Amino acid sequence: MALLAAIPVALLLWLVWKQPRLRIAGSLEAVNSGAARRLIETPGLKVDGIYITEIIELGDDLLVGYRRDPDTSPIDETSGDRHGGALPLDPEEGQMLLPRIVRDQHGMLFVQRWYADHTPLASLTSVDRKLFGLLDRRGGMALVVELSVPT
Repeated sequence: MALLAAIPVALLLWLVWKQPRLRIAGSLEAVNSGAARRLIETPGLKVDGIYITEIIELGDDLLVGYRRDPDTSPIDETSGDRHGGALPLDPEEGQMLLPRIVRDQHGMLFVQRWYADHTPLASLTSVDRKLFGLLDRRGGMALVVELSVPT
């Protein structure tokens, strides 16, 4: 009888301590090499409170309009370069280009869901400006793309 009483308690403890697995979509090279997880853990630039306002397909690329909630925390500038290529000069609203994401079924699903649900996101840029990501911590989803930066 005591064993039956312990099962619901054990189940509740397991649900509380179980860490949700982060699902990452986007560039296969970045995801497979572990670079995507490193971007999420230690971004060079992080901007919280991003909301997707529009989605425009441009061939294999996606142009995503966004606005930033002014009541969110300030921009986290770990790299010291505020305009590291991920956001335009006005970080409150603008567009982001997500290269080669249209062919990624999971990435497109994430973006469309975030747009439809008005999900608050964090935008992340790597210190070397080669990776860009959108992170939904509450939903456990992230999208990471490789940026083509002219040299």
